[in-house]
Amino acid sequence: AYTLPAMVFVPLTGVVADMYGRRTVIIPSLLAFGLGGVAIGFVEPIAAPLPTSAFQTILGLRALQGAGVAVFMSLTVALLGDFYTGATGTTAQGLRVAWNGLGGILVPLIAWALAGIAWNVPFFLYGVAFLVAGATVLFLPEPISGMEEGASVRQTLATYGRSLRAELNDLQMAVLISGGFARDFVRYAV
Repeated sequence: AYTLPAMVFVPLTGVVADMYGRRTVIIPSLLAFGLGGVAIGFVEPIAAPLPTSAFQTILGLRALQGAGVAVFMSLTVALLGDFYTGATGTTAQGLRVAWNGLGGILVPLIAWALAGIAWNVPFFLYGVAFLVAGATVLFLPEPISGMEEGASVRQTLATYGRSLRAELNDLQMAVLISGGFARDFVRYAV
């Protein structure tokens, strides 16, 4: 429920962000991610067995989160590339990866501690996405769009397709993309 929408939305993110602006796309994605997570905390308390309707609601909310995370995680890479270049850009991307790794370690520990209060309290951690969305509204300037002025959706998709084809013709890039896909497929889908 979480991974499938993410897999669907990641390839579309760049096109939509180029067409409508990065801020226009990233803010709703942060709100969707936060809303989906926080709302799980309000689903009826888990009884044994979990009612089907509650389980379906949780799956729907996780799908909403998956769509949101696909957008803002891929756009953070693009935004850092928009604002930083050279060694500063490499450092910024490295810090992004480091913070993601640190979050992957700390958040489960924090959630575990909060679950001692009540089963649903850890889900309120997703509310941090609302703070990030607010900070984005206040402080993130819109970088220059990657879409040519007056280009249609069809033209933009055709440009992306040609760029992707050219990248995949480079053997090293094809291996890198294939390896990343295989790793993520095994990690998340299998």
